[in-house]
Amino acid sequence: MCKLHTSRLMRGGEYALWRGGRIIRSGNVGERIDDIAFDALSLSIDDGVRLLERTGGVLTTDMARATLSAWWE
Repeated sequence: MCKLHTSRLMRGGEYALWRGGRIIRSGNVGERIDDIAFDALSLSIDDGVRLLERTGGVLTTDMARATLSAWWE
């Protein structure tokens, strides 16, 4: 499972990936993140709702990778 953190402090379309309590990558949804190992994800509140709708309310790292990479398709 992957922990999802949502915040009003992030703009729509931005993300941050975390591992071991540190941000390891940030950027814009739609980027390929296949090779990155992470345990938590930060998104804006609206994007977090959208992500959970797309994944059926369950979030694994593989689901997060696939959904974020294909966000704009």
